[in-house]
Amino acid sequence: WLDGYLDRLPASCGHATVLAEPADGGWAVVTRELPLRQRALARRSLRLHMSALRDLHAAFWERPPEVAATLRSRLGLWWPETLARERHGADQQPKAAERGWATLEPRAGPETAALVRRVVERSEAVVEELQGAGITFLHGDAHPGNTLRQRGKSVLIDWALACAGPPEVEMAWLANFEHLYFFPAEVVVEEALAGGAREPVLRLALAALAAGIIPAACSGLDYPDPAHRAVIEKKIGWWSHALAGAADLLP
Repeated sequence: WLDGYLDRLPASCGHATVLAEPADGGWAVVTRELPLRQRALARRSLRLHMSALRDLHAAFWERPPEVAATLRSRLGLWWPETLARERHGADQQPKAAERGWATLEPRAGPETAALVRRVVERSEAVVEELQGAGITFLHGDAHPGNTLRQRGKSVLIDWALACAGPPEVEMAWLANFEHLYFFPAEVVVEEALAGGAREPVLRLALAALAAGIIPAACSGLDYPDPAHRAVIEKKIGWWSHALAGAADLLP
């Protein structure tokens, strides 16, 4: 925002930031008031949202902001090296993800665990392959909870995970939010491909994200609520399938 990049968003996208300034070692960000989303996203709304994201990606194609985070840092949000750095911080999410890594084999299964570790161990090659597909400006966390359709635009909030990478990473991440949709996660993949996502790049992006999502989700199986655990088990199963489906693309 300070560098003016959010003012260069295409007409189909918007932002709600009105002020940002350093505060106590971090940042204070003020946004205009937006109505809360009250219902799950329908498929037509997903298409409109993906179209706006494609406009964002086209506007910054091969010219992402220099201040954008690296693709490796975005993909590695829940990888061991990141979790080790955050171990003594105040954020509880990395601590939960680290507990998930400790239970990866028994909870996700040995085959899935082996593929997860393969992605992380060969992450440099995975990131290089994805970057070779072309990079642009990604919001990084454009799920329905961070977006709102308003006056024909997708208004995007919470740009904390904004990064440079191929568009397929943005689309693949949306599959992690089935609980916010009226349809299964597979529809996200179908709509991404229908909108022009390159199938091999999308599959590799799903695999790279799965290597963080699956271990992090394993910690959710500690919840006492059976309904919650069932949702987590379904999430682990879906992402395990996506990861296995890209095994032929892994270096």
